[in-house]
Amino acid sequence: MLGQIGLPGGGFGFSYHYSSGGSPTAKGGIVAGISAGNAPRNSPTPIPVARIADCLANPGKTIQFNGADVTYPEVKMVYVAGGNTFHQHQDTNNLIKAWQHPDTIVVNEPYWTATAKYADIVLPATTSYERNDLEMGGDYSQLYVFPMHQCVPPQHEARNDFDIFAAMAAKLGVQDAFTEGKTKPSG
Repeated sequence: MLGQIGLPGGGFGFSYHYSSGGSPTAKGGIVAGISAGNAPRNSPTPIPVARIADCLANPGKTIQFNGADVTYPEVKMVYVAGGNTFHQHQDTNNLIKAWQHPDTIVVNEPYWTATAKYADIVLPATTSYERNDLEMGGDYSQLYVFPMHQCVPPQHEARNDFDIFAAMAAKLGVQDAFTEGKTKPSG
């Protein structure tokens, strides 16, 4: 209406209603996670997330990634926690075929997502309403850290990721090494 499309400083945009578009971004405190840089020495070399289907279907294939040669490993097991691989992949039909290559697929998931539907084992995980947790906020700035207090007890057989991983570590005889004496947040 104003004739600003294509002019310097003019234009249009989408998604302002949820992302506070146009707000200045900043980097605040980031809740730490596990990164490839902190992985143990015997961990496999990271591959591009968009290449997961290619990796599963073509073990031994070498590609260029971040300026280096990366050779796809033979993947026997896939464990997905905190993601939905099928939602994030650009070629679902190709991923469905590649997903048949590993021997076992395990998913921690509170919802019946596409990834959960294609898993061999689904471990019911809690939602953010069923556990104490931390969340990042501030639109895209990630400027704030919010404590998320449990609203309801875990439903049915759901467990939080910490308890799921601690139980697996106990079965493997490494619970103390995994938990380092720590417990999940109590509230």
